[in-house]
Parts: sequence; structure tokens; C-alpha cells
Amino acid sequence: MANSNNNLSLSISIGTIIKIVALAVALYLLYLITDVLILLFASVVFASAINPWVDWLETKKIPRILSVLIIYLVGLSLLVGTIYLIIPPIATQTAEMANNWPTYLNKTRKWTNSIDSLTGGFPSTTNIENILQSLGSNLQLVSGGLLQALSNIFNGLSAFLLILVITFYIVTEKESVNNLILAISPVKKHKHLIILFANIQKKIGYWLSGQLFLCLVIFIFTYISLSILGVKYALVLAIIAGITEAIPYLGPIAASVPGIFLAFIQSPILAVFVAIAYLLIQQIENSILVPMVMRKAVGINPIISISVLMIGFKLGGVLGALIAIPVATTANVIIQDWRAYRKKIKAT
Repeated sequence: MANSNNNLSLSISIGTIIKIVALAVALYLLYLITDVLILLFASVVFASAINPWVDWLETKKIPRILSVLIIYLVGLSLLVGTIYLIIPPIATQTAEMANNWPTYLNKTRKWTNSIDSLTGGFPSTTNIENILQSLGSNLQLVSGGLLQALSNIFNGLSAFLLILVITFYIVTEKESVNNLILAISPVKKHKHLIILFANIQKKIGYWLSGQLFLCLVIFIFTYISLSILGVKYALVLAIIAGITEAIPYLGPIAASVPGIFLAFIQSPILAVFVAIAYLLIQQIENSILVPMVMRKAVGINPIISISVLMIGFKLGGVLGALIAIPVATTANVIIQDWRAYRKKIKAT
């Protein structure tokens, strides 16, 4: 009897080891194809965003293939038009900012010298000067290497085009996606998994559409506010605010820093009004816009959001960071579904 127990214990241990090794190998293989997985998931995210529009156009008797092509054409036209309108003033304002940076640095040095005389040479003021000097050098590099930056952006077109192609097939071949789910899942789970996938797509679509809307609104509010207050480089600062809005919680804070600093260089009083403007915009966003726009999206804990953003950036760079929140949203939907399933099992 003792022998039997020993054999059973040994077989369980070996089985456990095999499972652990298999899991480790699977995770390693997933790590090797991280770039591919990121592209695939980015395609799912994009498909989730345009799928409601395609469904709506389909109700108007427009075929899905033609609907996707129409959306692509409209999106491309908006992108080209936006670039045509904003790139020249951005380049001009960035170059002007770089040229004026020595003046800003001198003003800041006088300010830090005044603080030194009051604090007995507290070392942080020297650090401020060093940081500003570094920022000035970076601005000159940015303004001087704008064409190189644009070249680097266009180098990523191959990945973007691949995402568009995969998205096209996901949206137009809706039945094929469902058939793939059916092919790789147990028969008794078919209906449930198709509903789960549709729910994930819906949640991601809500999140992405809402996020793009928030970025646009914050850009407009910031540009109007800074222009009314007479802050220089309002367009560049508004674009920074719109882009960083995609970074939960930390983005708006990061966007306000350059705006307040440049306003302070013009006038300390102006900096106070600019700080109030940024604060009011964020209050409007948090109290009105976010609840209204994101009410259908899945809520994620702030700490989790920031953590997954850092993990996404570490694994996949900018693209990884961009899809980090949708990945977390997907995981959240799956976890909620699993909890509901467990609760149902316990109830029966």
C-alpha cells in the first residue's frame, strides 16, 4: 500500500513538472512572437473601433467590404488634411521656441539666482538650470531634425498597413472569425465564446472611440484657453495636451508642466491663470466628459492602468503602450465573465 502511494506521488510530481515546463515553453514562444501578437491585437482594437460604423452602413444596404473602404478613405482624408493644416505651424512654433530658448534660460537663471540669494544656494536651482539647458538642446535637435523625425514615422508605415489589412479581413470576414473561434474551442463553449468575443470587441470599441473623442476635446479646450490667455505656442501645447490625454492620470499633469512654465516666462501672473485653466479643463473632463463618454467602457483601477502602460511600453515600445489599456480591458472582461460563470456553477 505504501508503494502504491509513493508511485502515485511520483506520477503526480512528474505530471506537475511537465505542466510547468510546458507552460514555460509556451510563455517563451509567446515572448518570441510578441511583435506579431501586438500587431494582431492592434488590428482587433482597430476593428473594434470601426465595426459599429460598418454595421450601421450595412443597415443602409452598403456591403461590408465597401463600408470598410469608405471608412478607410474618410479616415485617410482626415489624416492628410490634419497633417497639411497643423504640421507647418507646429514646425514654425517649435523652431521659434528653440531659437528663443536662450532667452528663457537667462530669465530662469535670474529667477534661480534670486532664489539662491534667499535660500543660501540650495542646490536644486542649479539642477533646474541644467534641466532647462538640456531641454533647450533637445528642442534645437527637434526643430533641426524635423524631416528625420518624419522619415522615422513613415518607416512605421509597413506595420500600420499590415494592421489595416488584418483589420479589413476581421471586419469583412465576420463569419470567418466566428468559424475560427468554433474550430479552436470545445463544442459546448461555442456560443458562449462567440458572445464573449463580441463583448470584448464592443468594450474595446467603446473605449477607443471615447478616448479619441476625449483627446480631441482636450486639444480644442486647451488651444482655445491658451489662445485667449495669449500664451505663446498655444497650438504645440494643445497638441501635447491632446496626445498625453491618452495616458491615464499622469498625462494631463505632464501636459500642464510646459504650458505653465512657458506662461511663467511671459508673466508669473499669466502662469497662475494658465494653471487655473488646465485645472478647470481637467475638472470638466473628470466630472462631465469621462462619465458621459466612458460610461459604457470597462473601468480599470488607476494603479493597474499605469502598471500595464509601463509593461506595454517595455514589451512593445509605443505600440505596446497604446494597446496596453485595451489588453487590460480584454482581461477585465474575461475575468468578469469567469466570475459570473463560477457564481452560476455555485448557484446550481
